[in-house]
Amino acid sequence: MMGRKSPGRKIFYMFDIDKRVPEDHLLRQVSRAVDFSFIYDLVQPYYSHTGAPSVDPVVVFKMALLGYLYGITSERKLAEECRLNMAFMWFLGYDIDETPPDHSILSKARSRFGRDVYEQFFNHVVMLCEKAGLIEGNKVFLDATLLKANASLDSLTERRPYQELQTPEQYLDQVWAENKAPEEEEGSHTAPSDKNESKKGKGKPKTNERLVSRTDPDAALVTHNNSKGVLLAHKVHIVVAGGPGRIVTAVETTSGCVPEARVAAGLIGRHIWNTHLLPQEAVADKGYGRRYLYAFLKQAGILPSIPYPKPRKTMRRKKLEAGFVYDEKEDVYYCPQGKKMYCMGKFSDGTALYRVGRHACRECVYHGTLCKAKRPSIKTSYNDELMKWVNGHLATGYAKQSLKERPHRVETAFAELKGPLGLAKATLRGRVLFVTINAHQNVTLF
Repeated sequence: MMGRKSPGRKIFYMFDIDKRVPEDHLLRQVSRAVDFSFIYDLVQPYYSHTGAPSVDPVVVFKMALLGYLYGITSERKLAEECRLNMAFMWFLGYDIDETPPDHSILSKARSRFGRDVYEQFFNHVVMLCEKAGLIEGNKVFLDATLLKANASLDSLTERRPYQELQTPEQYLDQVWAENKAPEEEEGSHTAPSDKNESKKGKGKPKTNERLVSRTDPDAALVTHNNSKGVLLAHKVHIVVAGGPGRIVTAVETTSGCVPEARVAAGLIGRHIWNTHLLPQEAVADKGYGRRYLYAFLKQAGILPSIPYPKPRKTMRRKKLEAGFVYDEKEDVYYCPQGKKMYCMGKFSDGTALYRVGRHACRECVYHGTLCKAKRPSIKTSYNDELMKWVNGHLATGYAKQSLKERPHRVETAFAELKGPLGLAKATLRGRVLFVTINAHQNVTLF
């Protein structure tokens, strides 16, 4: 006989939510493996001893964990799923007749806790990974990726008018400073303006110095190979430790136009602080190949498996340099006609500029053909003690093996962060607080 299910509803139920979650369920395994009670100590300073009780802070962090485990990047969707999925409710500690928190609780928690709590939560996770033997301190991998800002190009405006929109307090302070009382002006003597200072600001400003986004002032205009034109973006810098797992041990967010090498020293310092391990080797791509970073690594006793970008040479430049001879004793170049090219300066990227004397090329046969400039110059790398140390390590098989291993470490980590975790675009605005929290949430859960 064919049965039919009646849609009638009961008034009373005999129901145990614990029995509906299988013993081998993923959330049961997480619950058995992780003790979330440490969160109470992290957030204790942000609560008063009086007043109505708040939502359990452990629930807030567990909701973020659920979003990661099941690929839910929308907080509204996550809150909805927590009301519908019995396994989610069991993991959060709610019974069938209770209602889990609304999505607004997550945004309120970010405003209440701020950046410090999420960084401490991240550091505690790193410590747990270290205790589990997933982190090796002999090697670190560095990389950065662009994080598309939660702002439109239509929000761009001139930076100067935007900066002039001051708060009332700033406006009153400026009026008070610029309109002094007569008795204050009698004893004050204003120094005449320097002509050189007035000329400094006459150069053509860069795009990010001229334009700013009204909705996310911390974002910067950058050009990306995979995008058409430009986009507003932040940049997420990470350190991945060597070991069995791809464990991220340090995170930093900057504006999208900040070079990776500028943040590398601070990132390595964060890694040492979080893990209490001094790495023996730092591995990164040639975007990190800067002289000041090599100097920092040498001083810290860390081997640099970081190639440096070699200057591009055009066909004319290759023909021009083919007949040049370098005299190491005098530190000069001789062009094919025997003209001396003196060193005009050595730069932080490991290159040196050599240039012919001001009036040496007037009657040269190459002038106007190969040497089209009035004063031909050569930009080449100089091999001092620092660069000898870098080149010596890069020539070893150990460094070559580390560079081959690098894509499997950091690029795979970024692929997972941008894929399931939704880190391809920022869901929050303001790098100083919210974008940093956004990055720490995703990387910590990764």
